[in-house]
Formats: sequence, structure tokens, C-alpha cells
Amino acid sequence: MLDVDHAMITRSWDGASDPTSTKPECAWLGVTWNETRYEVVRLAWMEAGCSQTRAFILAESERAADALFRAVCAFVTQTVDDEILVFEEGRFTKSAELFAAIKSSSFDNLILPRELECSLKDDFRAFFDNRDLYDRYRVPWRRGAIFVGPPGNGKTHTIKALIGALGKPCLYVKSLLSRCDTDHTAIRRVFERAREMAPCVLVLEDLDSIVNDDNRSFFLNELDGFAENRGVATIATTNHADRLDPALVDRPSRFDRTYAFGLPDTTRRLAFLVRWSEALDQELRPTQDGLTVASETTAGFSFAYLKELGTSCLLAWIRERKPMDEILDAQARALSGHVRRGNMSNLLR
Repeated sequence: MLDVDHAMITRSWDGASDPTSTKPECAWLGVTWNETRYEVVRLAWMEAGCSQTRAFILAESERAADALFRAVCAFVTQTVDDEILVFEEGRFTKSAELFAAIKSSSFDNLILPRELECSLKDDFRAFFDNRDLYDRYRVPWRRGAIFVGPPGNGKTHTIKALIGALGKPCLYVKSLLSRCDTDHTAIRRVFERAREMAPCVLVLEDLDSIVNDDNRSFFLNELDGFAENRGVATIATTNHADRLDPALVDRPSRFDRTYAFGLPDTTRRLAFLVRWSEALDQELRPTQDGLTVASETTAGFSFAYLKELGTSCLLAWIRERKPMDEILDAQARALSGHVRRGNMSNLLR
């Protein structure tokens, strides 16, 4: 229970779809917890362009104040069943939205090569299920994997499906950038929290943009230095494997497995188009022959481009009302030309 007795309130608005939110900046708060009354004083000020805060607990005894402090620390540290921890702007926040996205993802919704899907499931389940064997044979109980491949081929969706299947706590690093903290501080906070939550999955998306010349040594030390990342499975992604420093990928104790997410072949393109067609109203669906032709025309398409093909077909059908086979073939050929010229971004403007 929280009573705002005396407070300077900040009210914010994050867009038409979000309600306004308020939080006390400088405030004297009355708090009741476990049938005990506390006073909490919160002070905030700007220093060197950064917001600074301090909080003071006023209680009947040091023991009572310490009990409240520990309870608050445990609450902000632990995730609950419907949240994921996201690191951005130098701190972790709990995201129910990302958790919902993970819950709605599964391997059934992906079109992966069978061997890739089986390998991912088996490797990570074996890691989390065999802690005793790691200990028995004195193998460090940590894991690192990198998902590599051009954008739009399922790396992020696969991570969501994998996290949902594993059922382990997840920490997602969105960015190390912060106005007030260095990369070193951010990296330390990320790995310290991962160690506290282990066994867990730590996700570093676009690793080539996270690790740079200034923070590489510090990152490597946190990943594989004196601190033992026991029970931490680190999954990194990159669209540009050639930009990764060999120090990241050439030592097995850091990232010991690379999973390739290449462009889909004809069979997987056809499977994607069939699934897209099945979700359409009956009058919009192309024939099987039309889907087969399109799967052959779209060589070099990523899954993201195939998704755009589906969208462009629907827009064209609304304009032209032609048979979907004709529209699908025309749109596939048009997009294929843009893909070959690497001009897809201009098409989407």
C-alpha cells in the first residue's frame, strides 16, 4: 500500500495508444508493508545532465528498514511468470509485452530446416537438464551460441520460440547505450543480473553493434573471465558475421556453437506461401500451381521479403480484383527484380 503524502509528481504520455503515467520525483511517502508503517523520502535532481535519485527509509528500527529494503530488492530482481527483463538505458525493466510475444511464438509457427530445429531444442535442453553431469565431469556449466545469417530469416523468432520451449528466465539486452553510464557499467550490470537469475537465458541481439573496440576487452572478461557464468546460456545474433571479432567466435568457451539461418530454399519458400494462403479467405487463395510457380520465382527472398510479397498481393487484389494466381506471379516477379538489385528499401518507401 502506498500513500503519496507530499510529492512533486511527474506526469508523462507515451503516445495515443498508451495511458498517461505518473511517478513521484521528490516525495515524502507513507508506506504500509507487512502491517508495518514506514516513511520513505525520495529526492531527485539533475547533475551533469543526468537524473540522480536517493531514497531514505524511516522506520522504527534498522531491522525493519532492512527487511523492507530486502523485499524491494527481491521484487525488482526476480521476474514473475508473465514478464521478461529487458536492459535498455542502463537499467533493467520488466516487459509483459515481450513475454506475450514469446508466449505466442512456437516452433510450429516457424519454417526451419528440420535438423536446425532439432539441434537447437536438443542442445539447449541438454544444457539445462544435465547440470549434475557438468558438475560430475568438471565441465563449466555455461553455454554460448551465435545465430548468424542475413536479416529476415527467423533468428529473432527462433529465439522467442526457444525461450518459450525452455521455460527458463530470460534477460534481453536491447542496447548498452546510456546517457549517464559507460558501456563497461552496463556490461557489468547485465552479467551480474544474469548470474543472480541463473539458470537463465541471456539474449544479446545484434552482437556486432553491442561489442565495439572500446568495450570488447571488458565484454570478453565478463563473458569468459574470472567470474563464473554458471547456468547462463548466452544467445547472440548478428546479421553481419564478418564484423565479429575472432576473439568472440574462435574460442569455444565463449560462443561454442554457431547456428546458420540462411535464405530459404524452394521447399521452404513453398511451405511459407502455403501457410500464408491458408490464412486467407477462400476467394483470395491462389491455387497450388500458382503457389508452386511463385516459390520458384522468389529465389533469393528472405522470409521477411516473402511476408512483404503477401502484403503486396493483398493490396494489388483490392485494386485490381484479378485472380490471385495472376497477382501473385506479377508481384513475385516485380519484387524479385528489386531483390536482385538490392533495392527493396526503395520499394517499401
